[in-house]
Amino acid sequence: MLNKITFNFIFLFTIISISFISFLPNYNNLPQIASLSDHLNHFIAFFTLSFLLMHGLNLSKQSTIYYMLLYGISIECFQYFLPNRVFGLDDIVFDMLGVFIFTKIYERYLNCL
Repeated sequence: MLNKITFNFIFLFTIISISFISFLPNYNNLPQIASLSDHLNHFIAFFTLSFLLMHGLNLSKQSTIYYMLLYGISIECFQYFLPNRVFGLDDIVFDMLGVFIFTKIYERYLNCL
């Protein structure tokens, strides 16, 4: 099993990568691997970040939801001011869907132990 330092490093790398992609002024210039559905990208990113955040920082479900919501809203607010980008409530919905589904799976897994 990976230790906390490794999870923290992976979390930091992932959040920097997601932030970098989120702040690109032209989303259409992304490589093909990132060209999935925009909503699917949001779901996968926030599902993964929730996993890394809960394991790396050992946060509670409520704290994870709060920090991921804050991060998702922050990204959308910054994108409002970027050329060729917009603030999207639908993006925040898919962000939080990724978080909620991860936390439900995590709760179910913990209840089975």
